[in-house]
Amino acid sequence: MAHTVQIGDYDGNAFKIRVNMDLVGSDGTWLTLDYGYIRYSSGVAWRIKYDYDLTSGGLQLLGPNGKYGIQLDDWAPRWIAAGHLPNDRGDGNALQPWVLKLKPGKITWALVD
Repeated sequence: MAHTVQIGDYDGNAFKIRVNMDLVGSDGTWLTLDYGYIRYSSGVAWRIKYDYDLTSGGLQLLGPNGKYGIQLDDWAPRWIAAGHLPNDRGDGNALQPWVLKLKPGKITWALVD
């Protein structure tokens, strides 16, 4: 299931990506729709579970080296087969090696479709 997501920092910079998650399993893909904000333009999207939260999980955007650079917290409920139904919004983190125009650190995200 595909979703358009807007990611922004606290300086007012924002860009959109397209996330396509498999209905089963824990992975999918992501694609940048607005270029110049982060270093990579596409990759694997990987659902993660938190040890401290049994109700929701996050989503990590992986680069070509298989390491994440952006994490979207509270992406979706952790229920089996519901991970492809994301929440409307949340926060997260962008790592320094990934950012160009986006400020590293705390970010927000929201579904726009």
